[in-house]
Amino acid sequence: MKKWMLFLFVAVIAVACGQDKSRVKAMEDEAIAIHDEVMPEMGTIIDLKGQLKAKWATVDTADLQMQTTYQDIYTALETAEEGMKSWMHSYEVPDYTKPIEELEPVMIKQLEDIKAVHASMKKSIADAQALLAK
Repeated sequence: MKKWMLFLFVAVIAVACGQDKSRVKAMEDEAIAIHDEVMPEMGTIIDLKGQLKAKWATVDTADLQMQTTYQDIYTALETAEEGMKSWMHSYEVPDYTKPIEELEPVMIKQLEDIKAVHASMKKSIADAQALLAK
């Protein structure tokens, strides 16, 4: 009977650990999917920065409001671009040999960070496109 209980206990622990690590794997997959969605937009950002710079040069220097608008949107594009570069540089591939207590917080942070990069890139691109369409 004791052997049976020990076996059951070990099986329950193994399943529980596997489920925890599958949660980390799901977060890793989501982070990579978000990255893969917005990474091609890096080219769009570079292109938009060039277009903004060219159009910005034609704006009357006395029009401070428009100058500020161009500056703010250009800066937002640069920030989004740097955010992606920073995320990629600091990304850690999960080491599934580590305990869940170490893996999970790192993956949660990486997922939150790439979601913020995604939002920043999408917003700055939309804002730049809207300004250029005027």
